[in-house]
Amino acid sequence: MIASPPVWNYRIPYRGGGVKCLLLNSCKTLPCKTRNAFFMKKTFLVTATIVIAVLSLVGCNKGSKNGSPNDVQQENSVNVCNSPLLSDLSALNSSIENDMGISTKATAKQVASIAIADIGGAVSGAKGGAKIGAMVGTFFGNPITGSVFGAFLGGVACGAFCSWAASPDTKAGIKQMEYSVVSETCITAINQVDKIQFNDFDKVINPKKSIIEKTIIDDSALKVGKLHNVVLASLNGEIQLDNNIVIENDETALSESILSSAEMKELFSTVTTNIANGNYLFDNSLSVAVVSLFNEVLQKCAENCEDVSTIINKYQSIVTESTELTEEEKSFVSMAFSTALYSFNYWANSSSN
Repeated sequence: MIASPPVWNYRIPYRGGGVKCLLLNSCKTLPCKTRNAFFMKKTFLVTATIVIAVLSLVGCNKGSKNGSPNDVQQENSVNVCNSPLLSDLSALNSSIENDMGISTKATAKQVASIAIADIGGAVSGAKGGAKIGAMVGTFFGNPITGSVFGAFLGGVACGAFCSWAASPDTKAGIKQMEYSVVSETCITAINQVDKIQFNDFDKVINPKKSIIEKTIIDDSALKVGKLHNVVLASLNGEIQLDNNIVIENDETALSESILSSAEMKELFSTVTTNIANGNYLFDNSLSVAVVSLFNEVLQKCAENCEDVSTIINKYQSIVTESTELTEEEKSFVSMAFSTALYSFNYWANSSSN
């Protein structure tokens, strides 16, 4: 039985917790040169982890004003009644309902229910991951890049897990999965996403090219959606990823350091617990309120990916022009929209197979 839609309450404080990734290669399977690189990299990551832990303790000792990356998110806290942006989007929802009508298709509503769970995980992971990534990025000398990577990694991993947990598959009935499994799958997917041949399964992973081309989402946000589906398909056992393929570069090192942090593991643990209890908790920020309104109309009106794309474009026409949202908040919203499009495509096509 497919999970019912989550209860959205943007007055409940959000607390984070995320995903960690282990080194994927066994030294026994690597040539000598690669083994040496592996050990050097492992030593570096251990050192990085120690330094990050020290930074975390220093940050905590500064008091609740700064807090940890997993503390309650206070970004752009808003009184919903006083936001012109939310008023415009509420009016847009009424317009979309009038134009599209309220869907009566049970399958479409089931697919939308799962997509909404995915969106919740993606937004929670992205927002918590951005703070964690900035902290880890400081060690690498670039907190801004770290924040971007953290949001990306948190959005993919937590969104994919929420999708798996909300799926009708009996494997998801337990609502549990080892952190290391999700994190390893996440980093492996990032390494291979541009090389995988999906063949007949491509229609499940990727929406039609014509839909992607007309949907107003930037390439970086679209990649979150695609990786969400790749990780999800791997967790479901529908595709096989090669854990022995690891690309050695600075981006891989940064990604692994972010995913291996205690804070990201806590983020993932929190999301997991919320999903197991049927709760999707968010803060009272403006970006979350925007996504909540989007979810409402998605649940009511979307019957296919064309509809999802249309709703996204209508929202983007307002969101991108808003002066109430920061650029970072807009990126969180775009990740949510991308996750919605790809998740809807995945489950719509999976249910028709």
